[in-house]
Amino acid sequence: MARVLILGLSGFVGFRLARQLESEHAISGTYHHSCPEEIDYSMRALDSTDRAALREMLLQNQADVIVNCVGMSNVDACEKDPQTASRVNFEFVRDLVQVIKNDCRVTYFIQLSSNAVYD
Repeated sequence: MARVLILGLSGFVGFRLARQLESEHAISGTYHHSCPEEIDYSMRALDSTDRAALREMLLQNQADVIVNCVGMSNVDACEKDPQTASRVNFEFVRDLVQVIKNDCRVTYFIQLSSNAVYD
């Protein structure tokens, strides 16, 4: 049974992925604003703009597999705040890969997205 950390588990893609994997793997995940009540996995808040918090969380979690489903997908919000869109949809992924590469022993890193992520 692999330990799978799903970043953005509270989102559309992350939640459905967790439901598919839960019978064969130990699932944990992150949320941004609030954790929906129907989610019964081990969950932690994650600010995608805080690299130090990201590193600490990854080191504490010690997952075998990390799946990134984090993304800012609201088109209007991305157009209103392109800096945040870039931070979440590009810089966060770059920081995540660097932390995994330099500090974590992860068997697999998987980057998922829908077609509704904008920068």
